[in-house]
Amino acid sequence: SSEPCAASFIRPCVRKDMKTSMVMTQPELIPAKLLDTYVKQPDTMIVDLREPGLYRKSHIAGAVNFPFENWEETPPVFPRGKKLVLYCEHGIASAKAAKLLSRQGYQTCTVIGGISEYHGRKLVFS
Repeated sequence: SSEPCAASFIRPCVRKDMKTSMVMTQPELIPAKLLDTYVKQPDTMIVDLREPGLYRKSHIAGAVNFPFENWEETPPVFPRGKKLVLYCEHGIASAKAAKLLSRQGYQTCTVIGGISEYHGRKLVFS
């Protein structure tokens, strides 16, 4: 049988901030086993939040590295038209980052359990 589409599991919560009139979405939570469905999607950007050394050791194919620990010094700017799929080692930093970015109007997903729960075929090792 084929793997179900992530959309059948996830329903984003959309709300409007009454002070700014900005539409805000709550971060989606996606199981690590569905991460492969987001790889190479034109409307998606996969973001690895781990330190550069861990990213170089292994990461999801096509992921860009924006270490969460550096965000206070250098806040990242992401394309507005893309869904951001965020992951870290265990899912804690990505949950925090997704919440922060959602408040800024970005559409975000976070991988439950992080890359440590991922067992797909899209890992790149160096």
